[in-house]
Amino acid sequence: MKASVLLVVFAIAPSIPMAASPANKTDLVDEISDEADIDREVVQEVVDSLLENIARRLAKGDNVLLVGFGRFTVRERAARTERNPQTGEPIVIPASRQVDFRASETLKEAVSK
Repeated sequence: MKASVLLVVFAIAPSIPMAASPANKTDLVDEISDEADIDREVVQEVVDSLLENIARRLAKGDNVLLVGFGRFTVRERAARTERNPQTGEPIVIPASRQVDFRASETLKEAVSK
């Protein structure tokens, strides 16, 4: 049943109107639950599972592609030397991994309308 709920979530997500203020996870769960007429707790489980799965895959170094939405990738940043703006002394910024998101053309078009 969870797989079918996930498909419904993605199918209706583009039709959910976005508010002027930032939407949080609770807002999204409530709107999806109302729009799809699915129990809020079930939608909450699906959304939590989706986000945990994306985070787990990114932590392993995998890319995550959501067709029609965008691609999450992990970028490696090399260590570098910067300057402390207050003292001017050099400081070493260690190497790190960062999440990068590239919106799909579909999402870009939806946002630009």
